[in-house]
Amino acid sequence: MKQNIFLKNTQGVGDLVMLSAAIRDMSLTYPDRYNIYIQTSCNALFENNPYVTIANDNELPEGTFKLKAEYPLVNQSNKLPYHFIHAFRKFLNDKLNLKIESHNSHGAIFLSEEEKQSKPILSNPYWVINAGSKDDFTAKQWETEKYQEVVDHFKDEFVFVQVGETHHNHNPLVGKNVFNMIGQTNIRQLIKLVYNSYGVISPISALMHLSPSIPCNQILYPQRIHRPAVIIAGGREPTSWESYSNHQYIHNCGTLKCNRQGACWCSRTEKIKDEDSKVNNNICKSPITTTHGNVTPKCMDLITPFHVIERMKIFINNWE
Repeated sequence: MKQNIFLKNTQGVGDLVMLSAAIRDMSLTYPDRYNIYIQTSCNALFENNPYVTIANDNELPEGTFKLKAEYPLVNQSNKLPYHFIHAFRKFLNDKLNLKIESHNSHGAIFLSEEEKQSKPILSNPYWVINAGSKDDFTAKQWETEKYQEVVDHFKDEFVFVQVGETHHNHNPLVGKNVFNMIGQTNIRQLIKLVYNSYGVISPISALMHLSPSIPCNQILYPQRIHRPAVIIAGGREPTSWESYSNHQYIHNCGTLKCNRQGACWCSRTEKIKDEDSKVNNNICKSPITTTHGNVTPKCMDLITPFHVIERMKIFINNWE
């Protein structure tokens, strides 16, 4: 008889993508041992997932073992060469005395046949672009003006679909090749949008983790396993913790005094008037005021539109 395990997690979508990887690996390593139930801050992310059952506490079978899923491995990310994808798996191994093996280098996101067959939002190849940040992590923000230069450079080649939540910091990009969908997608719609996309441009975000975890539309892009992705990372997180081998990951870790001994993990560029003292006390050590008048981390300002454009061209000229 299988043992029932209930995993609860209230963290963001990017974290849950990593949790989906651990659940897949646990199920594949021990296919006949566990029934896995989950309750998360974004249950829709796990729709169509064959490895889990979405459930509330009061719906669980009697005797179910309950566990809050966490990833304390992040606290050693500047010292140990682990990727984020190992974190939940290691947590489950430690808590359940298991030896879960890794089965892939990305999360496990599944689409229904209806989602796969639904008509793409655009007929032309498009890149999904996240050009914003959340209030608690403004140190991840690359200037809107720089994103705009990238979009303008490809105005005759590609459409860019801009995504993001309205309550976060997302200044709309403009141009004939920009399709504004800020605040217009739920998680399942975002998954379909990425599924049909040519590529992704993003800072370190949920979109970055979704990109390698969502399969590619094999009708639009035959034989493609992964989609192009250019990640504007700066120097906040360790490269070994965040980067994927199939991404063009632009970082400045190790180049500045503030991250020479390891990624800084700073949250905000400036203090914001709210009650989140944890992030307000974790401010960028090397902020600068740009020529556009924005205050931004130096590690992000060192990344230019040219850097992003050239990385995109590497994919465009060699991918097919």
